[in-house]
Amino acid sequence: MSRSPIDVLFGHADMRCTICGAPAGACSCWTRCACGWTYETGKACRNPNCTVSPRVTIVCPTCGRSKHMLPDPSDPPRTARILLDCPKCIRGATTTIEYFDAEGNEIDG
Repeated sequence: MSRSPIDVLFGHADMRCTICGAPAGACSCWTRCACGWTYETGKACRNPNCTVSPRVTIVCPTCGRSKHMLPDPSDPPRTARILLDCPKCIRGATTTIEYFDAEGNEIDG
């Protein structure tokens, strides 16, 4: 049976890990999330629609703009929402950061 040109190309493809260079699937550099995406081991899933990986909502208290982000390692445990002035609303050289859990209780940061 003759193989199609695309099958021949895939047969010669040498897929390798982008971190360690090992053949694809032969290393532990990547983890599969329950949402189906693959992410670097030790980090969070970067799928913006993932409901498995925790997200933090950053809200500007001045203008109300918000953004969903992966939690930063420096964020206190259980952080679900952060109040932080956005770049357009920063007043002066310093700004305060307030951390809140999923129930709305303030967390000492």
